[in-house]
Parts: sequence; C-alpha cells; structure tokens
Amino acid sequence: MKAIHLVDRGKEIVMFNKGGSTLFVYTLKLFLNWKGIEIKGEFKGDGETIALTRNPIHRFFSGFLHSHTVPRGGDWDFVERGDIIRRMEVWIDKSVNGELEKDWHYVRQGDILKEMRIEPKTYKIEDIGNEIYRMGKWDRPNQNPDWESTKPLVKSGGLGIMDDLGIEMSDWDWQILCGFYHNVEQNLILQHHRGRETQLVRFIIESERPDLMKRIREWLWEDIKNFGYGDIL
Repeated sequence: MKAIHLVDRGKEIVMFNKGGSTLFVYTLKLFLNWKGIEIKGEFKGDGETIALTRNPIHRFFSGFLHSHTVPRGGDWDFVERGDIIRRMEVWIDKSVNGELEKDWHYVRQGDILKEMRIEPKTYKIEDIGNEIYRMGKWDRPNQNPDWESTKPLVKSGGLGIMDDLGIEMSDWDWQILCGFYHNVEQNLILQHHRGRETQLVRFIIESERPDLMKRIREWLWEDIKNFGYGDIL
C-alpha cells in the first residue's frame, strides 16, 4: 500500500500495489507540490481517508505477472501457454489459502481496508483516469488555436476527490493536473508497466480454463461487488 498524507488537512490518500498506484502517486505528488500543499508519504490512519481502487480482476492478473517476472524488469520466466495455466493453478490456490497475504502486491484491496480504523471513501482509478482524458481531449486538434484567448484548453468538469480533499481547483489547476498525469503516464509506458501482457494472460485463462477464471472471480467477488465493478466484468 502507498499513501499520501496531506499534513495541514488531516486527510490521506491510499493506493494499492499493482493497483495503478505508481501513476497516481507521482501525479498527485507533482500536483500537490505545485499547489504548495505539504504532504508526506506516510499513512497515519487517524483522519479522513480516501482509497483509490482498481478493477480487482485486472489487479489480480497484474499481480500474477509481477510475481512471475525475472527480477530487475526482465521477461517472464515462462513462455508457453501450458506453463502459464499450470502456474495459475498454483497461484489461485495460494491466493485462496492465504499464502500471499504478507505481500501487499497480492492481498485483496478489501482485506487491507478492513484493517483501517476509519472506513475510507473509495474512488475508482478508472473513473479518475477517464475524466482526466475527457477533460484534456481537444475537439479539433488539427485547427489553429484561438490566439486571442488566454483560457485553459481543458474542458469543464472535475473530480470529486479534490472536493473531498478540500482542494480548491481553478480551470488552470485542472489543466496542470491533466498535464502531470499524461507526463507520468508516458514515462511509465517506457518502463515497467505491462498492460498488454496482462491482458494476454487473462485471455489465455478465460479462453482455455474458464474453471480457473470462475475461481478467480469467486475469490474476488466481495471486492468486485463492494467497489462497484460488477457491471464491467
């Protein structure tokens, strides 16, 4: 788990390993530093908490791939589909039996939140990312800009999480936030993120071993339901 403590507001943002945390930690750190808001990378657990959740199924496969990757960012330590399936059989057994609970890369998000003294409010990272893309998407990027205008190029909108954090946002703040998000995203694409590989592993399990996919969904169902992901699986 990763956390950002907003010192003068007594509020905290928590994110989960293999839950898109790197993208949002860097984006929020850049933005909050730019706003002059004092932050620390710690979790105190004595104030209002906001948790950013990721689709539990996507996170599960990302965690599986993370655990089966050669150290220091190398390739998988398996190559054949049969090997992927055999390892997944072992992995889901370890998950259900609680053998992975000591590593926060693999423990269920809901299990972590249950240990907190104050129940957090949750936001989906997918919703935040979609809104940032929507705000920053130009309708006519092939046209010359309006040189007379000094207004931001972002569309009107915003994220409720900023209201919950007590951060006043101007139109220019939204444009800066969008810029930080896309800058961090581009840096991560060139490094350790493996979205396509994760989708491939999921496709193999779904198409060739639906029984394993059923077990994965059953094990994650509480998180899927509680975080509102049941309609997109």
